[in-house]
Amino acid sequence: MLIPSIFIVLWSSGAIFVENGLKYSDPFIFLSLRLWLAWSVVGLILFFTRPEFPKSFQQLSWMSLTGMTQGLYSVFFFVALYEGISPGILAIILGMQPLLTLLVMREAMRPLQMVGILLGFIGLALTVINTVMTGVTSVWGIINALLSLGAITLSTIWQKKYCSSISLTANLFIQYLASSILVTLIYAAFGNRHVDWRPGFIVSLLWVALVISIAAIYLFYHLLKRGKAANVTSYLYCVPPVTAVMDYLMFKHVLSLTTVFGMMLVIMGLALIHYKHYGRFSSQQKTTDKRNTKGEPKCPNN
Repeated sequence: MLIPSIFIVLWSSGAIFVENGLKYSDPFIFLSLRLWLAWSVVGLILFFTRPEFPKSFQQLSWMSLTGMTQGLYSVFFFVALYEGISPGILAIILGMQPLLTLLVMREAMRPLQMVGILLGFIGLALTVINTVMTGVTSVWGIINALLSLGAITLSTIWQKKYCSSISLTANLFIQYLASSILVTLIYAAFGNRHVDWRPGFIVSLLWVALVISIAAIYLFYHLLKRGKAANVTSYLYCVPPVTAVMDYLMFKHVLSLTTVFGMMLVIMGLALIHYKHYGRFSSQQKTTDKRNTKGEPKCPNN
């Protein structure tokens, strides 16, 4: 559980550092700088490791589409925070990803999973309705958070189904290149050049570009290659409470009792999915560990 625990802590910190960085910069230029920096670093890793690249135009197209969808996820994510939604509430909304993944992929569901989906959506509804009615954030912020949820769900599914046979480094290089081009075009159309190059912004930029966009993503794809997408993304059920704690410590944002109750329902729903897959995933993980003892791990074709 060491790798999943490290991933959860790193992933939970993402919204915190984005929120801090947005104090000094327009969201579109912040995101553009993040993606180009991440793409450059992955390019250096690519130069020294020389991993296998996609061999067909179809595979390259899917990787590029997945990357652009991840870029849209980031755009909606940044705009949601810029519009005033707190990192804790955004984490609760994005915590619905495993439930949404399960529904979209149409994997066989047991009664406990159906209960989990019901609990998750009730929890999400409570969080969203309470947040809007109490004036904590704007409707536009909630809409962007929901769009971010949809984009990251699609990109995760496409990564698992169409991109997992290529090495992680090649995946990230192509996907970040595609997403950086898309986001740069969006920035050119809608953004401005406001950046306050203070230490707070530089630290936030380096953290989201290197720690989140590279280290955390490597860990996530490393976990994703070993089991069903709904199973692996169930680790994200720990993210909302961890982010909420970080949010309070950093920005003193306090969640209402209704929002906390909604968060607990989401976590309970995700825990039911995790419980269903845990035994099978553990055995798959042990088998995969024996097979992948050398070189950079690759995902099996689906």
